Amino acid sequence: MLFDDPTTIRGRNSQYDDWYEGFDNNSDYFIVEIDSRHDHQTSYCFAVNSLGVKADYMIYDDDPEKIDDEWNERWDAKVSRSNNGWMIEYSIPLRILRYSNNTDMGINFIRYIKNSNEYISWLALPRETKGVVSHYGHINNLIISPSKYLSVKPYVLSGDTYYNDNYYPDFDEDLVELDSVSNNKKVGINLKYLIDNHSSLEIVFNPDFGQIEQDPSEINLTGYETYFEEKRKFFIENSSLFITPIDIFYSRRIGGEITLDNKNYLTKLNSALKVTGKNQDGTSYGILLSQSDYCIPNTSNIPEQIRGLKDNIYSSILRVSQDILDGNSYVGILNTNYNNGVNKSNVFALDGLIYFDNNRFELDGQLAFSSLNSNNGIGANFEIGYRGKIKESQKNKLLNNKIIESWVNFEMYDQEFDISKLGFLNRNNLQKIGLGIAIIQEENNYLFNRYSLSTDLLYAQNLDGNKLINQSSLNWKSVFSNYWSFNSGISFSTAHYNDRLYDYYHNSIQTKIVKIPKSNEYYFTFSSPPMNPFSFTLSTGFYKNDLLDKRNQIHLSTLLKPSTWLNIEATYEVTRGNETYHFLMVREPHEGIERNFNEPFYSLLDDQQYLFTSSDNSGQSIILHTTSYLKNNISLQLYLEYFSNKSIFGESYWILENDLEYPSLEQNMNHLGDIDDINLKYRANYCSAIVNYVFKWEFKQNSNLYLVYSYYKEVNGKNIGFKDIINYKYNEAEPVEIFLDHSIFIRCDFWLDI
Repeated sequence: MLFDDPTTIRGRNSQYDDWYEGFDNNSDYFIVEIDSRHDHQTSYCFAVNSLGVKADYMIYDDDPEKIDDEWNERWDAKVSRSNNGWMIEYSIPLRILRYSNNTDMGINFIRYIKNSNEYISWLALPRETKGVVSHYGHINNLIISPSKYLSVKPYVLSGDTYYNDNYYPDFDEDLVELDSVSNNKKVGINLKYLIDNHSSLEIVFNPDFGQIEQDPSEINLTGYETYFEEKRKFFIENSSLFITPIDIFYSRRIGGEITLDNKNYLTKLNSALKVTGKNQDGTSYGILLSQSDYCIPNTSNIPEQIRGLKDNIYSSILRVSQDILDGNSYVGILNTNYNNGVNKSNVFALDGLIYFDNNRFELDGQLAFSSLNSNNGIGANFEIGYRGKIKESQKNKLLNNKIIESWVNFEMYDQEFDISKLGFLNRNNLQKIGLGIAIIQEENNYLFNRYSLSTDLLYAQNLDGNKLINQSSLNWKSVFSNYWSFNSGISFSTAHYNDRLYDYYHNSIQTKIVKIPKSNEYYFTFSSPPMNPFSFTLSTGFYKNDLLDKRNQIHLSTLLKPSTWLNIEATYEVTRGNETYHFLMVREPHEGIERNFNEPFYSLLDDQQYLFTSSDNSGQSIILHTTSYLKNNISLQLYLEYFSNKSIFGESYWILENDLEYPSLEQNMNHLGDIDDINLKYRANYCSAIVNYVFKWEFKQNSNLYLVYSYYKEVNGKNIGFKDIINYKYNEAEPVEIFLDHSIFIRCDFWLDI
């Protein structure tokens, strides 16, 4: 029984496991957290809001910030109301919990009251204390019988994708016009078998990983890959076991694009197997195997040796970790193997997480060894942190009862360290050290609910000693007593170097080293209370360097909740700036040039040239996302996105003659040929539109029917609005490329327990 005035109880409709819509700052809710293994690290959590919406998740590593929201099981709960408040009746089958023949479990209860924004936990901990599961209460002397069960999740899918593209596969070739239809009719199955109460086996055949929410549009002209979050349930569930300080396993590599000869090709995941568990001795283990195929079209513009690839792509991941120090810390190993018929990769890593001094100190680290086609490398990542409370003192009243956090991080990756086949690493050839300290106030006073002031230093260099980062920053974060918030920060960077120049058209990273000037950057963020029916966040940032390059950015996000069944989110972002030396391209010897020996720069034509130009840049992004809940088990979602990028290049370009300097030798842009070709190659004028519409009916718990319409169109060479993108058609008089695909699918999946 949750006592309360019935008129103040608040709730929002949402579908099962939608924490953001149905719980977070939106509803009264209650959570039962169970450490069924009694390992003081892992907790299985069951949440119910005041309208009966359910959600489940898992906490791992004894850290409330480490959440596996894709842990899903079949359980039930019912709610009712009375004049004294509201009541919940839980039904949680013991077979869905993981335990190792133990008779004890940990437990905690949490209640949130939206009307007063009050968070109540049965487990009361000092704010400076790290950990949560290790402090649970205990249930003793249980008698639990072991159980096994099999869950079967078949699915069927049917739909068509329509393509209408106009593009240049190579700018020395004619325009390609593609107008085709792809029919998709698929049947697949996911089998999950509970081997015992601490181990499970999951196998998926012919999986469908269609996504409702696409990755955000972007133009990445840097030498650093963009990290995208995993959205496929098979890889997300129990993924915490494979998370380590270095991203040795990045699951988006499996069934994703593959790079061969600097060009990207699609692959298709056919099957995957995963075994995960933890025994009564505190040993966690996980095995993941997958098999994929190439999806390379048999067209003349693709090299024959690549078109002829018939090998399967095999991946394997092995993870073992062992609890130590009474189960509050662990050490482990991780091994990945990859073979695509062209490349063979093996990575072996040792890692550990150790808490000591009553969880005030934390040591987290990993040492990894890579082998790619017999090239061997080594990488390391170590961090030590501290969190504790400052004791009262007459001399330091300003710091009395404040929480202090400090950290030191060190990373090193040699030039041969390469985990890119199954992992993610921004770059190798790097040594980096970061350190920081924060003062935090988490006890409410008349002005603030909480605030923090932090400063940190970051320095990085490549293994040749060239300075890549030398930055210091100061940051303030605060939440006022009325739940408005304000954050701000400033950072300073000394002159340093960029040793990774990315040529977008050739999809290649160059190791020429160019100087980057000293710079300053500022940001400010202001947010309204998130529990209000209407809330917003406004942030702005400013950048300026010694070359007078500038960049300004404004980001506005809003959330409107006009009723218990409708959410409307809107985001607007605009960026404007200029660059004196914008890296444009690498020109091979004599490429695209008619010699004129009377001009001095032709003496350089026998070498690769690194070309820079001035650029005025602007970008814009608009996103609208609406969710409507007709019932707790029926929803409609609409997602609209508009993205544009525009760069206006200068009339001159500069050649970088020497490393560690600015580009210096100036030439006229006319030497490079048609400016329209350059704009197309490097996407100087680009825009895109996305439309997703999803109908979802959960006709049985974890069994769903989807109707999905998806539209994606990009125009390269022209900068136009959302409506104009939709209506735009290819015109021979305009130098543009068009990529258009739209699809409609119906999908049904089932969850059957046997």
